Amino acid sequence: MQLPAVYAWPTAITALVAVALRWVPGSERLRRIAGIALPLGFLVPWAIAVAPGWLAYDSFGRLGHIVFGATLLGLVLDLTQPRRAIVVTAVLVFAIGCAWAESQNAFVPAAHKIDILRFAVTTALAVAVLWRIDRVAGKDHSFANPGTVALIVIVVATLATAAIALVTKDRPLEQSALLLCGAILGFLIWLWCTDALLPVAALLPAAAGLLALAWSMFDRDARVLPGLVLAGLILFADGTAARVPLPQAGISRVLHPAILAGIALLPGLLAVAVTVALRHL
Repeated sequence: MQLPAVYAWPTAITALVAVALRWVPGSERLRRIAGIALPLGFLVPWAIAVAPGWLAYDSFGRLGHIVFGATLLGLVLDLTQPRRAIVVTAVLVFAIGCAWAESQNAFVPAAHKIDILRFAVTTALAVAVLWRIDRVAGKDHSFANPGTVALIVIVVATLATAAIALVTKDRPLEQSALLLCGAILGFLIWLWCTDALLPVAALLPAAAGLLALAWSMFDRDARVLPGLVLAGLILFADGTAARVPLPQAGISRVLHPAILAGIALLPGLLAVAVTVALRHL
């Protein structure tokens, strides 16, 4: 099968599963699990097309493990709907656990290989990115569903990582990033059409997948760090987009996401340009 067709899998799978889970007759509790459509739309094609194997020997192999773990946590939070303090605590514990495994290259490393500084930096970055995404998802946006805005910045940031991977000729990471983009796009389309709330089981795996991709990319080639830092500015694009004057009409529901995506692309293009320049130094 040609790769462009493979990249269409996540979008189709995610949208179809989300529709099926949301509108299937049954209890309200069943409909709360619609968020798992996004990670399923990524994990299934990723396991087939990229075929990383079941065991995680490095940061790239842990990508699927992290997304799957985020899915389980998000599903539990969507089903139980606890207080926000519990949600924040659970996500922090998850982020710290992932940062520990990524920074030490194992969940239970040998005692003499423990790197506390690397763990602290990884944890701080993970918490900062998750905090920013949570702020975007929780903000009241005039012309758009907050969940839609959050997924737009995440999908553009993921697309930027795919472009950086293309520059560095890291084919597995490029394919993984594009598959994650497709899954997010599929759920984004469903969310925009239904104007539903963004489930934690969709937001957390998308954010965790983006972080895992970025870390794996840096772990394999440290020269991408400046590009990744610039790509991080994409997460702040919603503030600039909010200052663009829009008419008080129904067309603004279409214009705002388009403007937001366009503004978010600018730091992404800059990140790719810097990466290209550094590769040729």
